[in-house]
Amino acid sequence: MKKSFKVSYDVCTFCNHQCNFCSNADPRTLKAKTSKEEFEHVMDNLCKSIDIHSLSLSAKGEVLLNRDLEAIIMLAKQKYAIEYVYCSTNGSLLDAKRIETLVKSGIDSIKFSINALDRESYAKIHLKDDFNR
Repeated sequence: MKKSFKVSYDVCTFCNHQCNFCSNADPRTLKAKTSKEEFEHVMDNLCKSIDIHSLSLSAKGEVLLNRDLEAIIMLAKQKYAIEYVYCSTNGSLLDAKRIETLVKSGIDSIKFSINALDRESYAKIHLKDDFNR
């Protein structure tokens, strides 16, 4: 029996914010978006060696910038039978339609990175004025 793991797979390293605490702005961070096909290729190889029980689809970028996100989630849930698939987001790109497509894709959890209690602090931290979103 293969050991079961929690895996973090960053499907987008671009970000629409520039938070002052995040290492995303580091020039050593390669900027890329993972396509559905690239994800499937990597997962086909990875799943030959390990079982995955939990999959995080974000770490260093804004996951909602990846237009293949829902297709990637569906693959993770259906083809690879991953029990728990989740992502983290700053939430500024979410609207009702995108939330609906994410839910329909099978995502188990969306974690929001909330880094301020008021608009002024938010703008200083994120270097964006998306507090009300």
